[in-house]
Amino acid sequence: MKVLIIQLKRIGDVLLSTPLANSIKENFPDSEIDFITSPGETGVVEGNPNISEIIVLTSEERKSKFKFLKKMLYIRKKKYDVVFNVNGKLEGMLITFFSRAKKRVGWDKKGWKIVNTLSVDSEKFRKKTGTAAQTIEDRLAMLTATFGDIKLDSEFHIWLTDKELADTKALMEKSGVDFTKPIVPLGITSRRWYRVWEFEKFVAMSHYLIEKYDAQIIPFYAPNEKAYIDGYIEAMKSESVKRVETKNVRELAAMMQLSTIYFGNENGPRHVAQAVGTPSYVVFRDNISTHWFLPTDHPMHRIVTYQTAYKLTDEEFHALFTLTKEELFAKYEISLEFVKSDFDEMVKALGILENREDRGGN
Repeated sequence: MKVLIIQLKRIGDVLLSTPLANSIKENFPDSEIDFITSPGETGVVEGNPNISEIIVLTSEERKSKFKFLKKMLYIRKKKYDVVFNVNGKLEGMLITFFSRAKKRVGWDKKGWKIVNTLSVDSEKFRKKTGTAAQTIEDRLAMLTATFGDIKLDSEFHIWLTDKELADTKALMEKSGVDFTKPIVPLGITSRRWYRVWEFEKFVAMSHYLIEKYDAQIIPFYAPNEKAYIDGYIEAMKSESVKRVETKNVRELAAMMQLSTIYFGNENGPRHVAQAVGTPSYVVFRDNISTHWFLPTDHPMHRIVTYQTAYKLTDEEFHALFTLTKEELFAKYEISLEFVKSDFDEMVKALGILENREDRGGN
């Protein structure tokens, strides 16, 4: 069986789509599974033993009708038996249509149905798979709708080589990171401004992590976020803040795997931390439910929302969904003191950080 999975969105979406490949391969070991994505996201699927070929749709191919058609002909020649269009963009629908696969599986939504042979209503086929985000369960519903009652694997991983880990460790050491001390990658940015915990709270929390746990802080960022990070480093004025310049998502993943715990906003790199087995602590400032894209009640991955910070009932929390961001931020905040206490509770339960004095720090 030849299978194509289409996911052309960002890093988080790509990672949360890889359980489809893992589940198909587990149930159909002889299957050949290809995965089509964008150039910037290939790093999170490289090395996946369940994926035969990573097909890249470049920006040039998206802009040029001739180049796009050429890529479609390449896909058609692969003669796929099944195509899963997990993507929500026009290119995904066109790829699905031009593939001429025997089974073309997509969502049961207006517009999508035109190119599908099987349109899936995730609510009808969704199965609870432990602590996984509902987005993963919805995507795995495509497999249940297509193949029936098969074993589903909701975990997602980034497979790194020993060389990649060794090279990244050398890079971190060159940047002044001491591997005898805790290492905390810090995600203080987000594409969505309203999901960013306040700058001054990140600075105060960073000092707290340094003073209590002797932690080293590594703020990571995209090229267009450098000025914001420069401001953070200037505000910190601490030798415990290390600037490690990772060049791509593979190096970022290796840095995450070599670290103690991720702390910060909800973003793609948080998913990367989970994919390499590193615990994460997220402060989520938005007024929407997180169960769609973040794990639920997972001991290694904690998400602080207004519901947890204020001990709101589900009804009270859902009432916040009607507020504008401005109204929300005027009435509520996720306080620094709550985060400190909650973070301490988590790392104590996991046994991953010791107080500075317990470690013999100064």
